[in-house]
Amino acid sequence: MNSRRRSKRKSKQTDGTPPVAIAESALGNHERIRPKPDDYGLLPCLRAGSHRWWLPCDAPTSLLLAEIALWHPFNDQHSGRSGITHQVKKVLEQNAPLFLFSVFHFTSQSRDEDSYSLNDLANWLVNNIPDYLVHGDSLLATPQISEDLCSRWSRLHTYFQTLPIAKWAEQMHLWLEITGPPIPAKDRRQWCGYVDDEELPTDDQRKSDQSATHTLLERLSRQRQQLCLLESEFDKQVQASKSDAIKQLAYGLSHEINNPLANISARAQQLQRDETDPARSASLQRISDQVYRAHEMIADLMFYANPPSKEEHESDIGIIAKESANKYQAEANRRSIKIDVNIETVRSFRDLGEEQTSYRNDQPQCKVSAMVDPLMIGEAIGALIRNAIEAISDGGRIGILVHETESALFIEVADSGPGLSEQARKNAFDPYFSGREAGRGLGLGLCRVARIAELHGGTAEITGSIVGCVARITLPR
Repeated sequence: MNSRRRSKRKSKQTDGTPPVAIAESALGNHERIRPKPDDYGLLPCLRAGSHRWWLPCDAPTSLLLAEIALWHPFNDQHSGRSGITHQVKKVLEQNAPLFLFSVFHFTSQSRDEDSYSLNDLANWLVNNIPDYLVHGDSLLATPQISEDLCSRWSRLHTYFQTLPIAKWAEQMHLWLEITGPPIPAKDRRQWCGYVDDEELPTDDQRKSDQSATHTLLERLSRQRQQLCLLESEFDKQVQASKSDAIKQLAYGLSHEINNPLANISARAQQLQRDETDPARSASLQRISDQVYRAHEMIADLMFYANPPSKEEHESDIGIIAKESANKYQAEANRRSIKIDVNIETVRSFRDLGEEQTSYRNDQPQCKVSAMVDPLMIGEAIGALIRNAIEAISDGGRIGILVHETESALFIEVADSGPGLSEQARKNAFDPYFSGREAGRGLGLGLCRVARIAELHGGTAEITGSIVGCVARITLPR
């Protein structure tokens, strides 16, 4: 600090610090192009006790702060440090609000320093601004950016361009008092310690500066890629932890609940054999049915947590879909629900219009075969059909479509039910996720479908449709 020479540039103000009104009046018509509220944002607020002030932040300043945030400030060996610091210095020389923002915080944190230079401010900004940007409370009770406020900021910017940079801090109160309370004279004095270091950039600094500018998008893209990888890895870890927790829960439920359920079922069946009253016999039958339902739920959870090994062989998916539909045909007829089974094949994308064949359930079957476990695939299709029946009111319709391409095989079950919300579709295959608002049960059957698809290297999803929704199993070829 002692080796620095005070700025030799003379201020045009010799009669003390003018108030805001006098400063704006002195500018006359030298205002820049009239700015719009959309042209400005706000820097994090400045604080002193319970008082707050705000300085404007234009688009170039926002871009600079974004570049600083992308840079790793704690890596002293980072090759772009001198370059980005020099770049910040160049902006500070032209941008009064950012300069004053840095002066305010630097002098507040460096009480033992009686002076500061542009280099000090640039280094402080590079090392500290990310911490200020992440504090959301700095945006509370912010002033509304009106056209009048933009105009005053624009006139002040033009006025500060007539002053040497050494005088900017002395006039800081002109900016602050636009959005906050007046500044006591004793507080202004701590800002007035600027010295001009007059350091010229070296060739290495110029090269680093150019490198920092040219690689901004590269660093942004790289960090975005790293963020996506971290999110993907995090999701994998969450899924693994969830599977472990479900597995432990399933084993506990199997041991602690299945035994009491077996005793309840046995006692209900014993009482039902000796019961002559039809109403009491029906009540006992409902007990047995509910016990069986609870046992199925635990079995579904066990299957999700620790599925058995699949036994694959070449199977006709169309026949499996037809047989699964037949199992629920009686229930569908009772509720006046029509079930259609369609099988389509596409042998080549290039001949999509020529070699596509489509067969309905009332026509000869078209064979769509794949290496699968037929029992598991049939169980998955059946769970989707049951889910669709539960969602449809009497008189609805279910469509089952099996079709293939060169790379994948698709099994779709569409229904005319009320559909699902975006959140429900996203979590429909999670164990115990409730979709009861659409009449679709607890979702344990659907989590079994997802597990079967995963065992075959595929996926399961539910998407929206014009009416109802479509559940899709995708299997790789």
